[in-house]
Amino acid sequence: MAKETKQEIQEINVEELKAQLRAELQQEMEAEREAAEKKAAKEEARLERELAKEEKSMKAILDAQPKKLIHIPENPMNPNEVVPVGVNGVIYAIPVGQDFEVPQSIYETWKYSYDKTRQANKRMEEVLKKEITIL
Repeated sequence: MAKETKQEIQEINVEELKAQLRAELQQEMEAEREAAEKKAAKEEARLERELAKEEKSMKAILDAQPKKLIHIPENPMNPNEVVPVGVNGVIYAIPVGQDFEVPQSIYETWKYSYDKTRQANKRMEEVLKKEITIL
């Protein structure tokens, strides 16, 4: 009977040790997770500050550029009141259907997009007008 008691004690000790190790590992993992979250939050805050600084400098660059008058035509297929146009994180909300003064880069960005959209629409119309031939 002494052997059984000793074996039972050893089994209990092994189970207690396993439970203790699991608890310790869980605590370590939780501490590592918290440390990683704090590090990620600090990095995110640093990147946000850096981005804000870059946006400020880009805004200054855009403000220094010559201005162009832009007129975004109304589009029944897209009845928005403004069209967002951006360059390097600086977004201008340009009113639709009226003349509006914007920096040269904003104008060029919108003009390029507008021209490419018109070209694509024209190609789609041409394709749709072609007669479909079944072989």
